[in-house]
Amino acid sequence: FWANGTYNIVLNTTLIANPSGAEDLFANQLEWLRDRLAFAQNNNASQIFVFGHHPWFLYHEDEEAGDLKGFSTLAKLEGPGLAGAKEVPDSYFHMPKKQRSQFMQLFKDYNVRAAFSGHFHQNLVSKASFGMDMIVTSSLSLVLESTGKSKGTNSEPSTRGIRVVDVGTEESPSFAHNFIPLAD
Repeated sequence: FWANGTYNIVLNTTLIANPSGAEDLFANQLEWLRDRLAFAQNNNASQIFVFGHHPWFLYHEDEEAGDLKGFSTLAKLEGPGLAGAKEVPDSYFHMPKKQRSQFMQLFKDYNVRAAFSGHFHQNLVSKASFGMDMIVTSSLSLVLESTGKSKGTNSEPSTRGIRVVDVGTEESPSFAHNFIPLAD
């Protein structure tokens, strides 16, 4: 879909994260993405955004599962049955490198400006080496907190909320995003 000259692509990242038994669908989606990126470029998109559930990476596009030493726990123990919940390794939340590398190369080749996701259940903004922003937004339900985040990694609160993205014009391609916490 288009917004002020920006072309937006939504992917089924669950299929990408684990294509087992659906390799043909994975290949079809990859080809579809190539087509959409070329379409955006051929139609002079001022910028390209990609949306999906899973983040492509948490801290760096070359991270391996073993690089992610942290684990996530509940930031606030709320709701029935949540007390005593187990820790979840941060490696669970990013896209496996084998699949990620194919897509990141396309994002680089077509100058994707930003990728937006959730799945991590906490806010995190990172940047790929080629300049693409990886913007992960917290959940509207369960909020987690990772022990793997460096101090100063993120100035946004780990709380329920939404992210608003303002897109510039075709003549002035830019964007700004703002996380808005919701009252508990």
